[in-house]
Amino acid sequence: GDIVSGFLVKQTTGQVILKTADLKEIHIPATTIDKLTAEKISSMPDGLLADLEPQQAADLLEYLATLK
Repeated sequence: GDIVSGFLVKQTTGQVILKTADLKEIHIPATTIDKLTAEKISSMPDGLLADLEPQQAADLLEYLATLK
């Protein structure tokens, strides 16, 4: 009956691994999952970049891309 949300890290026949917003990994046995669905909306808050100039937003996104 619990609902768990996070980013899908890995899915196998035996388990699903999610990463939560606080960067913790949750390992869930596949046999305990009733339903697995993707969110229809982004987890990024609306208007997060609203106070940035276009170049600042571009610089931020470029920096974040280097963290992969």
